[in-house]
Amino acid sequence: MHEVVRTFERWEQEMHHLLAHNREMHSRNEEFASIVEQVVIVALNASIEAARAGEHGRGFGVVAAEIRNLAGRAERLSKEYRANLYKNDMITTATFQDLQAGSKMITSAISGLDLMSNRARDSVGALES
Repeated sequence: MHEVVRTFERWEQEMHHLLAHNREMHSRNEEFASIVEQVVIVALNASIEAARAGEHGRGFGVVAAEIRNLAGRAERLSKEYRANLYKNDMITTATFQDLQAGSKMITSAISGLDLMSNRARDSVGALES
């Protein structure tokens, strides 16, 4: 039974690592989203400059439009990723809480069994004396 408690303790440590990893992934996704926003702005500015250049800027305008399309796709991906991270957070938190509750129940049961075992041992010892 004590080995089961150690297993729960190990799982709890691993869940702490998983939660820390989730926070890091949120941070990286926010950085990615920020980069995407900047690319959208740069692409928009490039489109404006291409329009100002008229016929000479037509090719540059096509490139700017493609960059905007790519940035839009990256933005959608970032939002989907963020939503999945939040789902992952909820699942991880719920699992962590279940593990903690299970660990407490098992620890309590083991303590009760140890107490009963000690009392039984004391009773047998008293009878033998």
